Amino acid sequence: MADLHQLENKMRMIKLSGMVETVSMRLDQAQKEGLAFSQFLEMLLEDEVQHRANKRLATRLIRARFEEEKNLEGFDFNFNPKLPAAYIRELATCQFIERKESVILCGPVGVGKDPPVPGSGAVSLPGRLQWSFYENQSSFV
Repeated sequence: MADLHQLENKMRMIKLSGMVETVSMRLDQAQKEGLAFSQFLEMLLEDEVQHRANKRLATRLIRARFEEEKNLEGFDFNFNPKLPAAYIRELATCQFIERKESVILCGPVGVGKDPPVPGSGAVSLPGRLQWSFYENQSSFV
């Protein structure tokens, strides 16, 4: 059997970096659990698929230019009782995109406009949507 180092080098050559990260652990697991080769290979392939999905998501989050990671899970809707929580949660589903509608959130500083935007972007980014987040510090005249 090929040396583990040689296997990892060949995986790197064909750009299977997700497998490189887990092959040693998966080999140990397969031996301990007596897994069939097809089960071992399936786990290794799933590791690669997950690695690539995570890498795509990370790249999309960088391109979207969200200043910080925010989501609706920790958002305090009691902070501003006038904020329509049900509407914000509905926006986070990104169904407005499927309906080809635009959304602009505007209002004074400190009312809670920012968290819904990156939260919605993070939900939709695993798909094929692209997001950009811009803050405008000046007033429109």
